[in-house]
Amino acid sequence: MQFKKEEIRIRILDAARDEFYRRGFEQASMRDIAEAAEVSVSNVYNYFTDKEDLFCEIVDTFHHDFSRLIDDLTRDASTEDFGEDSLASVIQRIGELVKRNRIDLLILLDGSQKTKYENFKDELIQVFEEHFREHMGAQTRGGDNLFVFHLIASHLIEAVLEIARHYVDDEWVDDNLNALVTYHLFGVTRLFE
Repeated sequence: MQFKKEEIRIRILDAARDEFYRRGFEQASMRDIAEAAEVSVSNVYNYFTDKEDLFCEIVDTFHHDFSRLIDDLTRDASTEDFGEDSLASVIQRIGELVKRNRIDLLILLDGSQKTKYENFKDELIQVFEEHFREHMGAQTRGGDNLFVFHLIASHLIEAVLEIARHYVDDEWVDDNLNALVTYHLFGVTRLFE
């Protein structure tokens, strides 16, 4: 059976996405990717220079879009009039990301060791840590030098990943993100009011 070049490329990308999702970049096998795509390993190399080139082809666009979303969210959350409408927008945007791109999110943040993206999760935590420190530091007893800002940021990112890892359906994502953001903004007591 004769396949067009673009069809083969798409099969390789689909097989690689599945392999990177299941095993991460470091443990992924070009041989397993080729086998799943029903092509030879040498044919994979006709389309992609190496495993990292293939990985980047899968995550580059998502990384760019996700970085832009985080910039937008932290900028929007910095305004003085940030209230419940803004909170609803944040929840919706993060929810759409998890619902539409959860596999790419997990590949990028869980499976990118030994790639140029291996520090992205830590960089993301640092962005949120600095945001929390800047906007909440003066309001805390310990000021802006508390380690708790790192803990809050780390917990937030890991909690979003846990929601993506344990995805049930879109409504479940929305319900859990609402509870998560409510908890982060108002504390555990607000969840039980």
